[in-house]
Amino acid sequence: MAYTTKAKIDSLLSTTTDATLAALAISWVTDWINKYTGKTFEAASDTRYYDLDGGEEIIIDSFVGTPSEVSILNLNGGVEKTLVYGDGNDYITIPFNLTEKSTIRLNSNGGYGTFPCRGRGLKVTASFGYSSAVPAAIEMVATQLAASVTSDLIGKKVTSQSLGDYSVSYENIDAKAQQFGSTGTLDMYRDIEI
Repeated sequence: MAYTTKAKIDSLLSTTTDATLAALAISWVTDWINKYTGKTFEAASDTRYYDLDGGEEIIIDSFVGTPSEVSILNLNGGVEKTLVYGDGNDYITIPFNLTEKSTIRLNSNGGYGTFPCRGRGLKVTASFGYSSAVPAAIEMVATQLAASVTSDLIGKKVTSQSLGDYSVSYENIDAKAQQFGSTGTLDMYRDIEI
């Protein structure tokens, strides 16, 4: 999953860039954005497992839509019960007014009043990530940073998937993001862990 394309980089730079250089820059910048914000921006279906602490709700990785499966696992890792979504059923997802969800809360009238207390006790299959499409602001930041990194790489010897004598560190991308003011845009999407 990438947040920009070679064509967008070429358009911004008004030149045709080397495909390998552009692909490397896009990969680095996408990874940097994910790490900076604490999330991914193209939702993809995945199954993830979570430890339970006995409460009535659990905060999990951000997802969009309704999970296709939420199951409580037994001590052997098998499915003890697959929960049903909805107000009158086993659980709901919150926050209510946002597309991006991060919490599963049990309903008092469902099959469980609280989650059991056990490691790897919850299995969730959902579209994890921020949204079904990359937000325009994230695409713009990714294009700008990847174009800058690509410009730095032009003229450097590149063989296969390595960069020979040249490398880009997160510090390089941090500096470029500060230079362009990109961190302010990314901060709007950033997950801050307390």
